Amino acid sequence: MDEWQGEFTRIFTLTEACALLPTIKDQFRRFHRAREAAVWTAEELEAMEGKRTRANTLEFARPLRARREALGALNAEMREAVSAVQDLGVVIKRLSPALIDFPSVRGDRVIFLCWQDGEETIRHWHEIDAGFAGRRPL
Repeated sequence: MDEWQGEFTRIFTLTEACALLPTIKDQFRRFHRAREAAVWTAEELEAMEGKRTRANTLEFARPLRARREALGALNAEMREAVSAVQDLGVVIKRLSPALIDFPSVRGDRVIFLCWQDGEETIRHWHEIDAGFAGRRPL
């Protein structure tokens, strides 16, 4: 085995990697829902901040605090979703659209099985140093 194996917490077979896709897809749906809500909440917060004046500061205090707390909770939700995926032992290359590499073995070397959001299953692999552009069909 080459020197790359020590860098990964887990090595996957194709079957093991494919079995994790439903969990990974669920976590990325969770991430995207939270991100969409965070964008909306941040825009709402910015609009409220723009309407706040010295005269109406007390009127806006609670709603602004509530929006800030909601934004913090949504950011935590996004971090938790990403951590849940990382804890599986995969390598997240991109969040949107999700691009995931699964360390695997091909012959006597470590490679990446590669999956991108929107793909039904894992059908590609690439050398560790090749990246997405070097993807090849399985």
